[in-house]
Amino acid sequence: AAARPRIAADDRLAVYGTPHDAVLVLDDSASTAAVVDGRPIRSAVADRAREILAALPAGSRAGLAFVDPSREAIAPTDDLNFVRDRIDAWERAVAHPVARPLAEAVAAAGALAPADGARPFVLYPIGDRTAGGVAGLAPPSPAAPVLPAAVGDPDAEVRQVWIASVDWAPDPTLERGAVTLEVALRRIGPWDDTPVVVRLAVAGVEVGRTEPVFEDGVAEVTFTHVLEDPAAAVAATVEVTPDDALSADNRRTVWLQADRHVDVLVVDGAPSELRPHDEVFYLATALSVVEADPPLAVRVKTPPSFVQGLLDDPHALDGVDVLILANVPAPDAAVAAAIGRAVRAGMGLWISAGDHVDPAAYNAVFADLLPLPLRDAKVAGTLPGRERAKAAHLSPPNLDDPLLAGLTEDPGLSHATAHRLLLLEPSPDADADTALSFEGGAPALLSARRGRGRVALLATTLDRDWGDLPLRPGFVALCETVVRNLAAGRGGGAAGSRIDPGTPRPLPGDGPWTVRLPDGTERLVAAPGGGTPTFADTWRLGPYEVRASDGRVVDRFAVVFPPSESDLTPQPAPEGGGPRGGDVAEVARWSPLSHWFVEVAAWLLLFEALLRLAPSLLSRRRPRP
Repeated sequence: AAARPRIAADDRLAVYGTPHDAVLVLDDSASTAAVVDGRPIRSAVADRAREILAALPAGSRAGLAFVDPSREAIAPTDDLNFVRDRIDAWERAVAHPVARPLAEAVAAAGALAPADGARPFVLYPIGDRTAGGVAGLAPPSPAAPVLPAAVGDPDAEVRQVWIASVDWAPDPTLERGAVTLEVALRRIGPWDDTPVVVRLAVAGVEVGRTEPVFEDGVAEVTFTHVLEDPAAAVAATVEVTPDDALSADNRRTVWLQADRHVDVLVVDGAPSELRPHDEVFYLATALSVVEADPPLAVRVKTPPSFVQGLLDDPHALDGVDVLILANVPAPDAAVAAAIGRAVRAGMGLWISAGDHVDPAAYNAVFADLLPLPLRDAKVAGTLPGRERAKAAHLSPPNLDDPLLAGLTEDPGLSHATAHRLLLLEPSPDADADTALSFEGGAPALLSARRGRGRVALLATTLDRDWGDLPLRPGFVALCETVVRNLAAGRGGGAAGSRIDPGTPRPLPGDGPWTVRLPDGTERLVAAPGGGTPTFADTWRLGPYEVRASDGRVVDRFAVVFPPSESDLTPQPAPEGGGPRGGDVAEVARWSPLSHWFVEVAAWLLLFEALLRLAPSLLSRRRPRP
């Protein structure tokens, strides 16, 4: 064992044949935590990295990059022992459930290339054979050699089952407080008759279990449970208990709440006793006919009532999912600040134009919220010397816009016209997304993310004063889609949203905050000196609860395992690319045998010890004459 015996492996290593700058990109995505053939994939990645490091030509420099963006990369250095030590430390470190593809990490690793360009720069991606690993690498550019190294047996049958999704909804038809959970399961590999048990626990207490029946690797199960308090949010965990390769994806947590709805607060800037002339008549009618789940709970207030409500209760917007300011005069600075805090905490804000909207006043109080600064309202098509205006027609919608997510086809708004519209000030630094625009190119409906919330701006009115948009058949679909997407910042009416591991979570309310982690421990987070306060340590899977300085629960969310990392089916791995012509060499891989000698020696020592102890043990058991 001390002589470190080894044997040649079946496959060979591909390395650049001349001295070069190498960056080893280590795949530490969630799938590399899987145990295949009795060993974590992560350890196999570390072994292959050490092999490549030892096989580099003399005079080469080496660096490291990682799929996990929270780990610090290392630029190419002459100290290969330092790089080797970092590989050892990486193998021992706690793995984060990252869902970043290896291809994305390879693209980012290109920034580690030395500026002098004195020697070739080569990337060595090392990862598993899943779709997000080495198998997902695109063909490399001839100018940038990429020599991938896939670990694991391409013909291995991996035994794996995972929770693909957990969807739930209140079910008042059964009983008040009832909720129904739909659980989708997937599995691969040899299972024979081994049962898979699915359990549901609510507030830490198991309330149901079942054994699903898989067909072609797919199964679905349904749980129904009655919550004691329909208005209270409670954490529920679905768990499968198989003996499979990856255990981290066998649990999924969601927040349940039977009394679930999207709270929409509409401020009517031009109320009228004649309903068809009321500013929000068409909007309220459109939202009232929506029957999808969760239901929309719409409240309408006048501007004075809305302002007085905020003055009486500074936290009045905490439970509002979407606030709609329909042709409302600009509020004062205190009210605008309260709206801004609510938006950054996740509330959606929809502002529509009208005669009461003063661009200068809005720019003054909502400068940091508006997608673009307001300019002025103009009659469509008006030119100097013309008295009769033309109508501005809407162009087909941008269905890829986040504000229209869920629409699969044009709802029929292209023929809508506006004879008056609110012009916006273009800005090269704006981060706005345009969902609807007029044929002349002016934005009609645009939005921008602000903290956890999103702000939408409609450049025309929600009634018939400036156009015929509310008379179009697609107006109902437009209103529902915009409202639901704006409500996504607060979970879309759900008790708590679900986020990917490592996603920073903005903290609503006033600090300091107390964050309760999935293991029951609490973390005190102080208010930062500036910027948006966030909680970044979201790597633990499970439910989180956030309390503000006054003890109120201001946020709940769950960190879930990325389902894309669960499918461990081996995929064909691409070959290395880049300049060839003898520059790439095939080097023999050697598998160490030392551990086998050490294991045999340990068993021999144990056997010898038993032989030495056997006579004395037998003599003690002999009965005395």
